[in-house]
Amino acid sequence: MTATLAEYVGPHELEEPTDNESMTQTSAVVFQSMVIDMEVDEFIQPKKPLKRTRGEAKTTTWVSEAMYEALSMVDVTPHQEAMPTDVPVTSFSMDMRIPSSNTFHGRTSIRRLRIRAKHMSWHPNNLTMREIVFELQKLEDEYDPFLVQEPLVAADSQPQENIAPIMEEARAVDLWKWVCADPTKANVTLSKVFLRDPTALRTVAHLHAWHRLMVATKLPQVSSFQSGFEEVFGVPPTAAFLATAFGQHANIRATGPSTLDVTMLDIELALAVFELLLATQTAPYFHNEAWPVCMTQQPVLWLPVHKTRPTLASYTLWGLLHPPVGHSLVTAMRTGRSSELLDVLALLQAREYR
Repeated sequence: MTATLAEYVGPHELEEPTDNESMTQTSAVVFQSMVIDMEVDEFIQPKKPLKRTRGEAKTTTWVSEAMYEALSMVDVTPHQEAMPTDVPVTSFSMDMRIPSSNTFHGRTSIRRLRIRAKHMSWHPNNLTMREIVFELQKLEDEYDPFLVQEPLVAADSQPQENIAPIMEEARAVDLWKWVCADPTKANVTLSKVFLRDPTALRTVAHLHAWHRLMVATKLPQVSSFQSGFEEVFGVPPTAAFLATAFGQHANIRATGPSTLDVTMLDIELALAVFELLLATQTAPYFHNEAWPVCMTQQPVLWLPVHKTRPTLASYTLWGLLHPPVGHSLVTAMRTGRSSELLDVLALLQAREYR
């Protein structure tokens, strides 16, 4: 099933980096000032409450004027779908309890981002609670969890996608486009690759992390990975160059907090893995803005990607890592698999690090 594209929006203008030194920042640092501002002015309240319909019992109607309260009425529980034992694939559906329209102000809203004229900025119109509920209900109506198994089993029986050329040629955008265009096939292929070769998880994560970092570096401009990379480094991206370039930047090479005893590089790679898991195992929810808004109760921060769907900023990935859906994904992937990056995700969850 094809997920409906949401319009991506959110609380002040993004600043474009002025020099190549911004490459030393992680994607989390790029959004630091944005997050600080959000803590002060996150939600926009409606100018006036919606009128009650005639005959509506005032004593039995609970109307929440705060967005936090409205979002807390939405209950989302991840459910891992049962698969045949010979199909080593994990997939999740969401059991959602959606509030009725008379329990919240439909015009209570939250900020969102949009991409316009190759530039990302805050949308002049916020995402309203009415729109969020509409999108969630649409997901409920169109996505049948009982039919999840069939396309995954069918994809498992087909020839496996060969992603080796993508990795060898450092085609970061092609990797993300493939994941977004066919998450079912990508789920099956990546699951098999990771089971067969545990080191492949780090290789794929490394390429995707580079993609995320380059996109964050170019904000708010939307440009291709290729052109952005060449502008920063003066050379086209190659697997050999990417393999060593991370280690040349102090902020990424640095060790994280002493309580974690992991490097910032491993944290960035682990977040890249987590996004790939979300994109392949929770489609179509992942690409519908209403879902991450409800899971994080925060505006969704996107990293725009040239001519395809955006990736999520680290700020939003942290918000998805710690709720039940994040724990469910990491636990399921660690079952029967050995990976230091999955262990890092579990450690981040255990220490509630973000």
